[in-house]
Amino acid sequence: MCIRDRDNSGYDLKQIFIGSEGTLGIVTKVVLRLYELPSSRLTAMSALNSYDNVIKLLKHLEKNLSGNLSGFELLWNSTYKTMVSEKTNYNKYLPDTYKYYVFIESTGSDYESDYLKLETIITESLEKGYIEDAVIGKNDKEQTNIWGIREDVSVLADERKYDQHFDISIPTSSIGKIIDKITNELMENKDVKTIFPFGHVADGNIHFIIGKDSDDDDLKSKINEIIYSNTELVKGSISAEHGIGLDKKKYLIKSRSKDEIELMKLIKKSIDPKNILNPGRVF
Repeated sequence: MCIRDRDNSGYDLKQIFIGSEGTLGIVTKVVLRLYELPSSRLTAMSALNSYDNVIKLLKHLEKNLSGNLSGFELLWNSTYKTMVSEKTNYNKYLPDTYKYYVFIESTGSDYESDYLKLETIITESLEKGYIEDAVIGKNDKEQTNIWGIREDVSVLADERKYDQHFDISIPTSSIGKIIDKITNELMENKDVKTIFPFGHVADGNIHFIIGKDSDDDDLKSKINEIIYSNTELVKGSISAEHGIGLDKKKYLIKSRSKDEIELMKLIKKSIDPKNILNPGRVF
């Protein structure tokens, strides 16, 4: 079986309920583990023009922040530009002329020393040429505003009357090239009006919000085929987080082999022979 960075397309044989979407049983008990909140939380945003430098920045942060790196999120230019446009309340901390924007979060136990450490790492990244520009949030208000640019996806969905959402998983090294390829192919369709990619680079989880003025089924299928066929090219997953449900069922073969799907069907039949647990999902 192919190992992927992040994958929620069907059953996980190591942890059988993961990805099963209620088709194998009902959760009757949940145990939560609570952790102490960190004493300090810092946020930085950087601008880059090269995906190779996105990876270099990630490695630089992982090496120098060790276990304190708690967030590394990527926005493409079209996404950032829309999020900081005049239509929104978010500040444009960096010019909207760069190809990529990375959002960084670090946690620690001493605000002053943690801030100095992050500032030093960001300065080194500038000197090494990994990033073109950067800003560090100076207080809670600025940090909240910066993360709003990444997290308030309703702004992107509201750009057009109709929208399609995707959460795919791609090997980290292939993200730059494949997202460019997907974007170029989508732009060839005149009915696709907006294309907003963003996501979690470290685990290969990339989201797309595609805006349209029509809810035509044929257009939906064309967009699905572009996204999922390119994902298949690099042995990625059609679902990193949100499962298969009903809409992705016919595309499952692009993430799983026929043998894997048959094995999952056998597990389903063995555990739920009467097909009473969330029927119709996944298969």
